[in-house]
Amino acid sequence: LMQPIRSSSLLETCSTQTPPVSKEDLLIYLEVLLSGREAGKLLNGNKVYSSFQSDVNAASRIARRMVCEWGMSEALGDVNVMDSSSNSRQFRSEHISQLIEGEVKRLLDEAAANAKAFLSGKISELQKIKTNLMEKKSLTYEEINLLLNPQDTNYIDLGEFI
Repeated sequence: LMQPIRSSSLLETCSTQTPPVSKEDLLIYLEVLLSGREAGKLLNGNKVYSSFQSDVNAASRIARRMVCEWGMSEALGDVNVMDSSSNSRQFRSEHISQLIEGEVKRLLDEAAANAKAFLSGKISELQKIKTNLMEKKSLTYEEINLLLNPQDTNYIDLGEFI
């Protein structure tokens, strides 16, 4: 007979109906979050603007949770180093704090480098989007798709996935 699995994280997942997210998916999400900033740097002579603050903050929060809460750090291993009672750092040693900051920085740097490498081959597309954004201030998915693929009238409607 099979014994029931007794895992608090599994029980939490089942009770909240939130599917688990893999490390690989989170790494891709970090790249997506940082891609706008990297595109802006590619198009504006490596200048960094404050308009990407929310994306950087979101990426930083996710990377920190990957390292501190979800055991997704190569340097720290499968351990939760967050004080569960207050999310405080006061109980961490200086060494652990440095490891955490180093891992968070590494995750963000790698995500930004991957985003930049991908976008570097798409400068003309980025320039088209930038030019249209300067005129219209915002673009829908459909407008971007038609801008980049004017002959493609059978685009995928992402509305059902977003």
